[in-house]
Amino acid sequence: MLLTILDNKPGSRSYFKSKLIHYACKWFRVGGMTIRTLFFTFLLLLTVACTEQAKTINIGILYNHQSNAGQSLLRASQMVEREIMEEQSNFFGPSRISLNLIKKDIGSTQESALVAFRELIKAERIDAIIGPTSSHQAIPIAKLADSLHLPMISPSSSHGNLTKGKKYVFRLAFTDEIQARALADFASINLNAKHIGVVYKASNSYSSEIASLFIERVKQIAGTKLNIFKYVSSEQNFQLALEKMKNEKVDLLFSPNFDQDVRRQMLVIEQLNWSVPILGSDSWHPENIRRRNPSLEAYYSHQWGEQVAADRAKSRAFSEAYSKIYDAPPTIVAALSYDALKLVVAVIKAVGNQPEAIRTEIANLEWFSGVSGDIRFRGDGTPIRPVYIFRIANEKIELHSEVVYE
Repeated sequence: MLLTILDNKPGSRSYFKSKLIHYACKWFRVGGMTIRTLFFTFLLLLTVACTEQAKTINIGILYNHQSNAGQSLLRASQMVEREIMEEQSNFFGPSRISLNLIKKDIGSTQESALVAFRELIKAERIDAIIGPTSSHQAIPIAKLADSLHLPMISPSSSHGNLTKGKKYVFRLAFTDEIQARALADFASINLNAKHIGVVYKASNSYSSEIASLFIERVKQIAGTKLNIFKYVSSEQNFQLALEKMKNEKVDLLFSPNFDQDVRRQMLVIEQLNWSVPILGSDSWHPENIRRRNPSLEAYYSHQWGEQVAADRAKSRAFSEAYSKIYDAPPTIVAALSYDALKLVVAVIKAVGNQPEAIRTEIANLEWFSGVSGDIRFRGDGTPIRPVYIFRIANEKIELHSEVVYE
């Protein structure tokens, strides 16, 4: 079923409205409409509007109030809630729905998340779940949601285990595997790197996963050498390892680490007077890195960014609306969360709130135009969506390219 055909089915409010308007126009053409006819036509339209019962959609929002990502999910869901309320106030707008968002703070641990989730499904009838945003909380909840046949979308979890072996669990973010593949191909094809240094924190599951997948992909590319340095503590001294890479003429440094470690590595690169370009992943907070290293040349991948909004009308409109409401630019998680909730609402409007119908519709979704980009699914829980590559140079951040793997 196509999501573009949502509100004009026989029996729907939009169907009755279109038919009534059609006949009213026809009466005008035939010989003029009397006041009495106009009055009764108005009453008939009003009857259709008042007698149609709004479809209630119950969505659970699982967010960590203490995290920036959790706050972004909450804000994005409030935006969608507000938009739907405004749509329903317009008689000639979309068919009536009542969106009931049950927002649940799940804390910061796996244990607190599971407790909150069980409390939610025990107290409320839920059609679908949006969240959590982080993989470490989303993965255990996904296992339970799938066993209950409860559709769930995590906006930003990128770990492969989130959806692996599950029918009712989806993500909107690209996976770590797709990201690592895009970065390796970009390093080889776009940057023409022949000798890549990889520096990553082996004790961090995210950094270790991305680095391992990147290395595996690079090894498949003929003529590319690797120089790998693993560490376990953020107190690691990077001087010797990076100096060795410089001396061995590494022409690109890959650092899929978090801000604290990346900034320390960049400081050493500056001290070495080494002009090597740096490649990062979606663990980076690019504004922090740009401010700290204004002369840096770097590239990184991400799910979305303000630079994407500048090039696309729908994305730009979302960014402007979000900034106006919250007096701050939207985060990447906000864009993904907004799309996740809009997608679920559209699906339930189209097929109803039966779990199997929702699951089947999302899994086979041919196209959804979101603020974070165009999204498709291929029968499972992982979307086909763009990997955006950004460039930091001359104190600016710009969208460099985007990669989509079918």
